[in-house]
Amino acid sequence: MSDLFSKLEETLTGDGILKAGDKVLMACSGGPDSTALLHLMVMLADKWRLRLGVIHFNHRLRKKASDQDERFVQILAARYALPFFPGKGAVAQKAKKERES
Repeated sequence: MSDLFSKLEETLTGDGILKAGDKVLMACSGGPDSTALLHLMVMLADKWRLRLGVIHFNHRLRKKASDQDERFVQILAARYALPFFPGKGAVAQKAKKERES
């Protein structure tokens, strides 16, 4: 994990994407990739004094499973004492109504 953390830190801070004290809103779907990235960002936030928040959008595409993902991300944010910003939308219905993918 330390190699991955070092690579993330090098990429974000070395390229000037982040600097100490920045505010960061981290999108998290609740899947393994974004959950792992959130864990790494929490470690980075501690080291770089970042102000981190978590955002999750429930697309309501998988009904109960989508709600479970939202709850998981909410619990994860609470575990790290991070602000949580949820959003919801019936994406499939909107796409059908507006004839978009």
